[in-house]
Amino acid sequence: MANVKLVFYGSESVECDSKTITAYVNSNQLLYVLISDLDVEYHGEQYTVLDKPTAVRLVRELKRQISLMD
Repeated sequence: MANVKLVFYGSESVECDSKTITAYVNSNQLLYVLISDLDVEYHGEQYTVLDKPTAVRLVRELKRQISLMD
């Protein structure tokens, strides 16, 4: 299994470019999702860990919400 970590940066257009979302599968085969604020004045992190069925539900809901945009 390849080690892959994806990092998504917030949009510059709404001044969220100091925010990141990082996603990867951890050693327990669970999806680890980390939300970080890289702002110089405030550096905070929040995370959640999802099992595969919950991660699939999240993807479906994200697709549904994206389809409602424009």
